[in-house]
Amino acid sequence: MVKTVLTTDGISGRSITPLLKNTDKKWDYPVLTTMGYNRHAVRDDRYRYIRYDDGSEELYDHQNDPLEWTNLANSSEYKKTKTRLSALIPKVNATAVPNKGVAAENSPD
Repeated sequence: MVKTVLTTDGISGRSITPLLKNTDKKWDYPVLTTMGYNRHAVRDDRYRYIRYDDGSEELYDHQNDPLEWTNLANSSEYKKTKTRLSALIPKVNATAVPNKGVAAENSPD
C-alpha cells in the first residue's frame, strides 16, 4: 500500500528530495503522472499503466517490453497488476484550467 505524505501548501504526495540528495537511494514507490483532465499514468519498477479520459487503458511490462510495443491491458493474465496500479489513480480530478496566454508569454520572441 502506498502511503501519502502531506507536503507544503496542502499538496499530497511523497517528496523526492531524498532521491535528489542520494541518486543511489532505493525507491519503492510508484509514480503518478497526470496529463490533462482524467488522464493518468502510474509507473512502478516494472509496469506502466495508463488510463485515458475516455476510459481506454494501456499496460506495459517494461522488463519484457521497454519500448511499449505490446499493450497488455486486455490480457486476463495481467488483471491483478492492472487492478493494483489502477487503484493508485485519483478518484477525484481537479477541473481543467484554461491555458490562456501561456504560450504567448513564454514565446522566445
